Amino acid sequence: MQQPIKILAVLKTRETNQAVSAVAARAVQAQIDVRIGEVRELAPRLVNGHVPDVLLADVSLDDSDDLEALGNFARTHAASTAVIATSSNATLDGMRRLMRFGIHDFVPQPIIESDLMNALEAALQRRQQTAPTPTKTGRVITILRACGGIGATTVASQTALALAQSAARRQQRVALLDLDFQNGSCDLALDLDPAVTIQAVLEAPERLDASFLDGSMLKQASGLEVLAASRKHIPFDAMTPELAHSILRYAAQDRAYVLVELPRVSCRWTAAVLAASDLVILVTQLTVPALRQARRELDMLTASTAADVAVLVNRYERRWWRNRVKLREAETALGRGVDFMIANDYDTVSEALNAGKPLMELRRGARVSRDIVQLSERLQERLKREPVFQAARLR
Repeated sequence: MQQPIKILAVLKTRETNQAVSAVAARAVQAQIDVRIGEVRELAPRLVNGHVPDVLLADVSLDDSDDLEALGNFARTHAASTAVIATSSNATLDGMRRLMRFGIHDFVPQPIIESDLMNALEAALQRRQQTAPTPTKTGRVITILRACGGIGATTVASQTALALAQSAARRQQRVALLDLDFQNGSCDLALDLDPAVTIQAVLEAPERLDASFLDGSMLKQASGLEVLAASRKHIPFDAMTPELAHSILRYAAQDRAYVLVELPRVSCRWTAAVLAASDLVILVTQLTVPALRQARRELDMLTASTAADVAVLVNRYERRWWRNRVKLREAETALGRGVDFMIANDYDTVSEALNAGKPLMELRRGARVSRDIVQLSERLQERLKREPVFQAARLR
């Protein structure tokens, strides 16, 4: 097994602790976190910030509270965690009670190495067989900014609105994930009250599934679902690559499109997001500093991800002489062509942001409004091919 097995052992006695630790150290490549206490109090905890592969729980088979707590945990985390019970008072009636609560793997005490090994192998195999496979996979579009202050949040939020309006006619769903959870403002751009934010997911990653993610998102009038940035300061290392991948997996499972806004800084988990993206849109503008940084980002993306990459020039002046850098000069500096352009219309965009409304509802005839609609249409056309996020990668 390439990755070490993460085991959370909730045990009642230090003697059992010593036996489990010794067996795990000798018999399997494992990271083990042993807690002394009651399973109903400690089962929801994590191993090193991640959901464990295996929960080994010491229970009293005549204690209904113990068995119910373990059964609830097993049902909630069936896709991610294999559950094994152990007890010093194994009786036939007790085993039947255990099975009624959905626990089928058991190791008697005192624990013997071969018994624990067989239980581990059987539990992991059963978890793999019962893990749900997503039946529908949406397209993941990640918005990456060349530098700050170039309107990437406006591009992300308005494009998400346009996609949501288009998808609603086909009874499809669209989500916007604000993963710039320290500085993100997608909820403000959409005039949403952040009653729930990504903080709920970051503080309880072991609870993450499709239902929990749905409950952590806000819904805009267009039907767009938004995972809002936190209003509290949360360090970027609160997110892990595994958690970022899981968020995208559940978001893309039953939505046609998932737009992601990344922070400007590169974190250890942003590479996982880029790798899982069907399309990365690098937002820049026609200024020397923005283009210089965009070229650096393009070089990084070329070296680190196989995702399709598009360049979007925001705040483009249709009167070419008003641009500080000409489009042809920009493409030379970037070493490639520009894919999309959004017109510069400060007044209309500011009004839309202040009102939290789609540009098309505010001023349908404005050039910037037509550009956003055209962008959403071209994205849908571009993403008609097979997605990067294949079902096999969602497991």
